[in-house]
Amino acid sequence: MAERLRKRRSDMKVLFVSDYAGDAVLHQRQLDRGAGFLAKPFTQKALDRKIREVLNGGEAARAAS
Repeated sequence: MAERLRKRRSDMKVLFVSDYAGDAVLHQRQLDRGAGFLAKPFTQKALDRKIREVLNGGEAARAAS
């Protein structure tokens, strides 16, 4: 779905969330390098930090630390 939406809005930010092991997903190249990914389970603070990171273009979220 994200792939289809990015065809219309290439600037759209995407954060994938899964309970599948994050390293395995990235190793198998199932996600674009620039895509945000957060493995379950996670805390509200981790979700907030990852959203900020994705919105900032992948840069570390200094304001959240």
